[in-house]
Amino acid sequence: MHAAATSKRAARNASPAGFVSARATVLAMLVLAAFLVGPPARAQGDPSAAPVTFTLPTDADRAAHAALVPAGPPARPEGGFDLVAVENAALAQADMLPAELWEVDALADALGVDPEASFDFVRDHLAFDPYSGVLRGAAGALAARAGNAWDRALLLRALLEHNGHVTRLAFGELDDATSDTLLAAAVDGAPQPLADPDPGSVTTTNVQALAKRAWRDHALLTQALDASGVLETLGAAGGAMGGGGAAGAVVPNPREALRSHVWVQLEQLDGTWLDLDPSMVDAAPGATLTAVTGTADELPPEAQHKVVVRVLVETLEDGALQEVVSLEQSVVAAEAAGSEMWLYFQPEAQGLGGALLGALGEMKWLPVLLVNGKATTGTAFPLGSGSDDSFGSFFGGGGGAQLTRLRLELIARAPDGTERAAQRVLFDRVDPTLREAGAVTAETLAALPNEGTPTALASLHHVLVSTGGMSLREQAIGRAFAANFAGNDLKSEDAGSSYPLQDLLFPLAVADQAVVLASERVVVDGMSRPGMRAYVGGARAYVVSLTPFAGVENGTASIIDLALDGVAFVGAGGAAAEAQQRLWYGVLQGALETEMTLARARAVDPATAQMDSVSLRMGEALTVLRPGEAEGAPAAAAELRAALRAGEIAVTVGAVIPSAAFWAIEPATGANRAVVEPGLRIGFIGGGNYTNSSAGGPRYVIDPKTGNTIGHIKDGTHYRYGRAPTSRCGGGTEYVVILGCVSIPASMTVGMANAVVVTAIVSWAIAILELALY
Repeated sequence: MHAAATSKRAARNASPAGFVSARATVLAMLVLAAFLVGPPARAQGDPSAAPVTFTLPTDADRAAHAALVPAGPPARPEGGFDLVAVENAALAQADMLPAELWEVDALADALGVDPEASFDFVRDHLAFDPYSGVLRGAAGALAARAGNAWDRALLLRALLEHNGHVTRLAFGELDDATSDTLLAAAVDGAPQPLADPDPGSVTTTNVQALAKRAWRDHALLTQALDASGVLETLGAAGGAMGGGGAAGAVVPNPREALRSHVWVQLEQLDGTWLDLDPSMVDAAPGATLTAVTGTADELPPEAQHKVVVRVLVETLEDGALQEVVSLEQSVVAAEAAGSEMWLYFQPEAQGLGGALLGALGEMKWLPVLLVNGKATTGTAFPLGSGSDDSFGSFFGGGGGAQLTRLRLELIARAPDGTERAAQRVLFDRVDPTLREAGAVTAETLAALPNEGTPTALASLHHVLVSTGGMSLREQAIGRAFAANFAGNDLKSEDAGSSYPLQDLLFPLAVADQAVVLASERVVVDGMSRPGMRAYVGGARAYVVSLTPFAGVENGTASIIDLALDGVAFVGAGGAAAEAQQRLWYGVLQGALETEMTLARARAVDPATAQMDSVSLRMGEALTVLRPGEAEGAPAAAAELRAALRAGEIAVTVGAVIPSAAFWAIEPATGANRAVVEPGLRIGFIGGGNYTNSSAGGPRYVIDPKTGNTIGHIKDGTHYRYGRAPTSRCGGGTEYVVILGCVSIPASMTVGMANAVVVTAIVSWAIAILELALY
């Protein structure tokens, strides 16, 4: 045995003889600590209201819910945003979430060296979610309070190895009867759920406002579907497997997802291996659900869920439209869920200073994916515009290939071989009727406007991966960090040229994460009821864009888009019942994006603010269109026509016009998405930038052995936070990708001074972070 293993054995030999008998006491203290946080908080925004759940509304609720009037944007606080209060409120939320129940290392310290204490914790306090492979990892499973056999095994292994034990993974195949037993247990959730605070008290979500909007939208939508004889037919075609809908099922056959089984083996003092499989509620050390077919010290790479980010560039060249993949990067879902991932576009030239922007001429452009400060560039493409619009004339053009469309494609790849894909059209210059007719030529293209190009190339797109395992505690501490950085460091006049892009965007990255956290904790978790559970069963991805706002000088807009979904259900009660759950879930997500959009209205000048979403239009008449009725829609309403041709039901909101808003619903599953042409499942808010705030803050704590941040201290309390501290960037005002530092892209500085870009980032970040106070 190698030296490390020998030292771990020695550590176990040195443990107190009576420790095993104390494991029940340790677990009881941990559970008690959760209860000492206090009873579930009452819903935000209404101290007198009872906590809100998001179980499927009944038919009897429909009439009352249809009459509800959702609230508008929250008022901006007089005197500006107090970021000291934001920071203090965020840390107060972190204090409600004991580190011992949210951080793997802290939990391992609390459980101690007795392996049965760790085994019992995973068995008793985590629900079983039936999905394939590794989706969340150890930390994500702890934060989610749930996981499948793989993620639960990784958590148990991490707890054991933290305390000096030697472990390995064991693999086997489950038969149908055992899989069915696990599925039945999954419906009931954790045998002993931890008494965490109500999510409304530790997130920035106004759950009362969200509930009112979702209830109203669902009532109006189901009324329209019922009147058209469609509602009761949802799910009648059978099958729990979703297609392109936002809420499509991610597990075609849950039993198959569970067939590949994994557990932990612990090396004992005599060199033998003890099986530790906490999957069943009555599991005991030494018992297994199946025979061992293999063991491994490391996790097989193919066991990981992955997300592929792909940028596709379409050009018109030699009279034909050609689309190529300009950038493609695959990320492990469990790692990406805690990453800061940004997509933007950049002139190809290196060493280009801000003063030289006017010399770009016919320069090519390339996509850049920035993941935790590391940039990956794609293949350069030409703009080739011959129009006289601001970008076309500014960056030259004429001759050669011409850019016609940019698409962002997101693909979720599961270990069982299944894939889900979604796209976000970032820019499309081609008239839909010409594209359908195959009549795109250089002449027809030259006659089309090109005003969308500046917005497409001057935007930042934040890709947020969701696995169900975002930590409430980590997010609360992150908000405190971000508020401090936005209120202090980013107020300096040279911030735009002194900090790398990843750090400039840090407050906005944390602020955007509130959307994911609310979706996982408030919406998905809130849908569960006795006998039925909703859970994230595959990688999801939000795209939150910061983009120039046309018509307002130096204005910016924020677009929220749940591009790729992966929510699943267990115990829903058949295809028809599950379809109703999926319909409700899609409405909840649309309401959440709208509420987040309304909250972000405080980032812009009220005189110029514009907001849009399907939910905000729900006061208009609803019309149900069945599959095959695409020809009744205007040709310019490309997304509406595409949905109908794909066999989806469309419920239009208001007039069927080129800028149509509608719900697209899969008849077989109830999966749905809210669409505002040209094809974004969005909440939209834009206007002139506004910010007015005060500052204050903590200090970082650095691990002297590694140089990595391990959190910060505020008022004598150490808050662990995994992100590296912000640092100033050498290289001056280089608007390019340079070694070790990525600063503001040249594309964003077109028409906006460097300081304006930073102001926009700060405005949006502060407005969102400040939600923690209300």
